[in-house]
Amino acid sequence: RHAGIAEGMSFAAPLVDLYRELVDGEVEESLAYKLVEMLDSRLTPAEKTDAAVARSALRELISQALPTAKPIALDGNGPTVMAFIGPTGVGKTTTIAKLAARCSLQIKRKVCLITIDTYRIAAVEQLKTYARIMNIPLFVSYTPEEMRRSIAENRDAALILIDTAGRSQADEEQIIDLKNFFGGGTGIEVMLVLSATTKNRDLRDITTRFSPIDAGKLIFTKLDETTTFGSIVNEAVRTKLPIAYFTTGQNVPDDIEAASPAKLARMLLGSG
Repeated sequence: RHAGIAEGMSFAAPLVDLYRELVDGEVEESLAYKLVEMLDSRLTPAEKTDAAVARSALRELISQALPTAKPIALDGNGPTVMAFIGPTGVGKTTTIAKLAARCSLQIKRKVCLITIDTYRIAAVEQLKTYARIMNIPLFVSYTPEEMRRSIAENRDAALILIDTAGRSQADEEQIIDLKNFFGGGTGIEVMLVLSATTKNRDLRDITTRFSPIDAGKLIFTKLDETTTFGSIVNEAVRTKLPIAYFTTGQNVPDDIEAASPAKLARMLLGSG
């Protein structure tokens, strides 16, 4: 489908091959072209014809183009409060459990969980199970006021993690409801959780629909369930939001890591 563009390119053959590889990995054609164009301007004529040099330089370029966030900082001036929003089925609750376990069990800091997911009994039960296993308090909040009270009552915690109901990005009312909880000046850091398995067009729709809530960072889950990673690059570049974490499986707390642009570039373009 991209043969026409590729054949009309005036780039050296290795650069055209890299363009094809990016598009095959589901990087959007316009972005793939822009990356290869930038690469072309950076390399000497000799480097452009050396496939290994060109590949390595493109990996470096992608690493520089992708914003990533520092992992959670627990600064001791009251709790770090983070809320996790996103569509249903992306793994928000499991991601919260992984971060809670790391903070509570590995660095031995007090963690508190709050859920405003009062829609699905199963989700609350899942979080309750994790909270019980880790011996972490869990509060269920039905209103923004209750949530703020729960935060205020746990000022001695290092980390407060807030779970939310998976929202259909098509449901405007649910998005407005979330905005009431997290809109403006609450001091809550909002993470938009997305699945690496979601199709490009759907991801774009999701990030657009959730944009009224002003998430500050992205988390991509289910990297172990796909072989194409271009959609992660597309959304990070399009939203200009830094990626905080990747998750790579169901195991709590192991299958989560701080997002690394170099790792993403390697996944896209191999390590050769």
